[in-house]
Amino acid sequence: MAASLSAQIATMASDLYREQVKGRVVDWDVPEQASGQQEMRNEPQVGGIYVRLFLKDPKFPLRNPKRFLEGLLDQYLTSVAASQYDGQAVDTELPLLLSAAPVSLLRMYPALADHVGYL
Repeated sequence: MAASLSAQIATMASDLYREQVKGRVVDWDVPEQASGQQEMRNEPQVGGIYVRLFLKDPKFPLRNPKRFLEGLLDQYLTSVAASQYDGQAVDTELPLLLSAAPVSLLRMYPALADHVGYL
């Protein structure tokens, strides 16, 4: 994703440069929908942290691991309840991701295990 975003920015910069070299004044603005945003739209995130990316690198330093843990557990319970009680077609991978993330988080921050008991 980073490589494709970099390529898009390079293309936009070269197009803008060509227009400026021609002597044109270009009123440039950021495109409405970047493809990087399109790819990440349905990606589960908690507190601004993408769950899949956290699972790839659980050593990533978190600003507030306690709040991240609370958000993970809240979304997990919500997704499990939605899949069982609503009867809708729900992404079955989401509860798996949201259950694996707290395990990884508790491995990195064992002191948070005491906080889970209070929830």
